[in-house]
Amino acid sequence: MYLPSELVKTAQRNLSSSRADRRLTDYLVFKRALVLSGGPTAVVVSGTRSAEYQQALSDWTRSGLQDDAVLYFNPFESVHTKTGGYRTGKYTSNGPDNTWGGWQSALDPTPVVHVRGSKNPKEFAFSEISAIDLARHFLNSDSSDSALNLPRLIDLAIWWLRDRDLETLDITPDSLTQDLIDVLIEEAGLTATEISAVFDSTDQTLDAT
Repeated sequence: MYLPSELVKTAQRNLSSSRADRRLTDYLVFKRALVLSGGPTAVVVSGTRSAEYQQALSDWTRSGLQDDAVLYFNPFESVHTKTGGYRTGKYTSNGPDNTWGGWQSALDPTPVVHVRGSKNPKEFAFSEISAIDLARHFLNSDSSDSALNLPRLIDLAIWWLRDRDLETLDITPDSLTQDLIDVLIEEAGLTATEISAVFDSTDQTLDAT
């Protein structure tokens, strides 16, 4: 049992029209790589030779298309941008792990910290930051009401499981939405602070319109 393609498309449109900054994808890739590397206290090795990083990159951004020009896709980026949200095959070497390096000076405080002395490949560790800082880093401002138009957690879960056989995850129609969210939280390594700071977890409507 797979999620309907129209449901996935609608979820992605919802994410791209939300207040989420497109660099939220870079953070989610790091958190998934952290899970694959052993958990919150592990270090993430960057680069094309890092199986954990490359798997995380694929899990979050692989488009399912075969053309090199559109191999990867940022779900928070509008299709109306210059790239349409797509990234080429070079994204494996110039993607989120490059961005993490820039965060050492661009984000204060940064939740992704370069491990001192590591290079070629660089290693990164997780540093917990406040809900206020998470929102400041990964949400675009909304002058009307800061609580409006947060990315919905259910839409993120749908995107996360866009090409997965739900039966292999013991997900049933009776508890579909909560099951999707539970799998997302566990596999992506999301914390309660991250969820409350960045996402709307109250609206779990499945919207395929």
